[in-house]
Amino acid sequence: MVKLASKPQAEAASAGSVPAGEFLYREGDAASEMFLLQEGVVEIIRRVGDDDVILAVLDTGEFFGESGLLEALPRDSSARAKTACKLLKLDGPELREILKDNPEISLHMIRRLSRRLSAALTARVEAEASARAQTSVASSIKPKALPKAAPAGPAAAKAWRPRFVHANGDEFPLPTSGEAVVGRADPVKGYVPDVVLSSLDAQRSLSRRHAKIVRRGDEFFVVEEAGVRNGTFVNGKALKAGQPQRIADGDEVSFGLIKTTFRLE
Repeated sequence: MVKLASKPQAEAASAGSVPAGEFLYREGDAASEMFLLQEGVVEIIRRVGDDDVILAVLDTGEFFGESGLLEALPRDSSARAKTACKLLKLDGPELREILKDNPEISLHMIRRLSRRLSAALTARVEAEASARAQTSVASSIKPKALPKAAPAGPAAAKAWRPRFVHANGDEFPLPTSGEAVVGRADPVKGYVPDVVLSSLDAQRSLSRRHAKIVRRGDEFFVVEEAGVRNGTFVNGKALKAGQPQRIADGDEVSFGLIKTTFRLE
């Protein structure tokens, strides 16, 4: 946790408390300041279609909104207090004054930005490795001929509704055709996978591009992406990166420490 010294410069910055549920800023707002989170938890959210996707959950000692001091662009996400919070709001001049008398904050910010850069480079390597693996994945999965269409009427088959279901009741729909990437959102890169499991990833065991779900004819496959650290499992069996594993209705599919059940109906 970063502690601010009791200096006149620090006191001059805009400090305040906000209740749980209050937005500190919203996507599209003009940005001219950043925030230091002194107490509490803040969620970074982005609107995707009709849904609010949680990109990150920040704890005491974190800073956010700094892009407003670096780029003259509107906010690309929203920040909402998940719990009651105490924050310090800084514009450019205030930040410079505080950094003069609090070098530990400068060090914290440098380390944080370094981690972001490292994450960006890792994501790029993972993306390139995934692109190379796609060719071998496509050749290893031979599509099965679809069964003949069932007759219309009461005997007609139910429409599939592929999705992952968590024990808490949350459901994560999959596209009914093609491929879908499962993973966690990256607020730094602005990356949002097709199936976002960030809300379940309290232990941070999920990779940005963790696995790919592939439909071939009437079958579904899960393929672990390259560079995944905490593994992907089907009914408790660990997968090897790039090797497709067929999944059926009712199978347990785990992405890192996140256990879900694959459902079709």
